[in-house]
Amino acid sequence: MKILFVCTGNTCRSCMAEAIFNHECSIEGASAESCGVYAIRNSKASINTVMTLMNEIDVNIAGREAVQLTRDHLEEAAYVLAMTSGIKKMLAESFPEFSGKIFTVSEFAGVDGEITDPYGGDMSVYRDTFVQLKRCTRNIMEKLKREMKKDDGGTVMRIALGSDHAGFELKSEVIRHLEKGEYELRDFGTCVPDSVDYPDYAAAVANEVAAGNFDLGILICGTGIGISIAANKIGGIRCALCGDTFSAHSCREHNDANILALGSRVTGPGLALDIVDTFLAAKFAGGRHQNRVDKITKLEGK
Repeated sequence: MKILFVCTGNTCRSCMAEAIFNHECSIEGASAESCGVYAIRNSKASINTVMTLMNEIDVNIAGREAVQLTRDHLEEAAYVLAMTSGIKKMLAESFPEFSGKIFTVSEFAGVDGEITDPYGGDMSVYRDTFVQLKRCTRNIMEKLKREMKKDDGGTVMRIALGSDHAGFELKSEVIRHLEKGEYELRDFGTCVPDSVDYPDYAAAVANEVAAGNFDLGILICGTGIGISIAANKIGGIRCALCGDTFSAHSCREHNDANILALGSRVTGPGLALDIVDTFLAAKFAGGRHQNRVDKITKLEGK
């Protein structure tokens, strides 16, 4: 499966996206290429693009020459991901036979906004573009994995969500975000921002996850503390309160956490969505960690 990233000159955004995708990709047979709709012959990747990739993921594309978009590129790609809606429109109008597989990067990744051109900016601007592209790339890879799983007859991940009144607004944002992906979602309340008791919603979600009716759960209250404590009273639940992506990944990989707790008054919405994406994408590593999880399970009966 080939993913084609397209920008204007193929010296900043699209070649950065190509490098990130190929560096991060764990999908067998998937790879990325990039090109520009107005690429100039013999032009090289911008120095700030080169330095950003070296600093962030230790990938060196110095000397890489820009590639001019051709019909063959579009024909060979499974998906064509344009940096902006303007480039997407240009491609769809010029090559209408391929319009069904042309999207913007943000659209395909299920995030808002466009990937603006950092050309002429300082290193901080390029790093902002890198962060934006890395987040999109992570979402893109998870979407591709879900599509491949569905094609193989697999099932879509089922997620149960719940919150009290303090977490209502953030939960709504999380749901809107996840609705852009391929998930089966169910909101167990609260459905209004009026004052309620968080243990009720923690129990509703935790019981469903423990029963196997949902693969994972997400719970939100003001700090995330109360609702996580309540959820962990249910047998079979390992609810982790996370305020950063490292913890979100580790709690799934090492602890086989099956519910994520967030604090709406502690964690901003942008970071919260990154934490959610990381949590859902991570997998339990098993091995030596399984023995430790088994010991946690044994503690439930004491």
